[in-house]
Amino acid sequence: MERRSDSPAHRGEYNVPLLTKIFVFDAMNHEVITLSPDDTVASAYLTMLDKGFRGIPIVESEKTVGIVTMSDLLRIPREQMASTPLKSIMTQNLLVVYPDESLLSVLEKMTNHGVSRLPVVSKDTGRLAGIITRTDVVRA
Repeated sequence: MERRSDSPAHRGEYNVPLLTKIFVFDAMNHEVITLSPDDTVASAYLTMLDKGFRGIPIVESEKTVGIVTMSDLLRIPREQMASTPLKSIMTQNLLVVYPDESLLSVLEKMTNHGVSRLPVVSKDTGRLAGIITRTDVVRA
């Protein structure tokens, strides 16, 4: 071979997956609609229908404390939606990502945990910085 990069045995040394070069900050949605743990399932349901969302982060005192998905909401009987607070159904053990993580890392987390959206939080403050979805990764 003329060059080492032309050799099939060494090609991997010169091939860097594209998703390692794009970062969460570049692909995430910076403007996020959030709800409070005390908001009701009914209000979350209406918000998701209106905005076309499948999940919304739950924030309290500027910290992300949970997330709810449309699947979570639909488990509640319709007659109880107006009286059920989100804190009783939200996922609290959050999987989060940071703005400086690669999209490869995000995709691995989503795949390994079976989720399609992740809150993006600041490493320094823990505050919600945005949200990233599988669609955002594909679009990027």
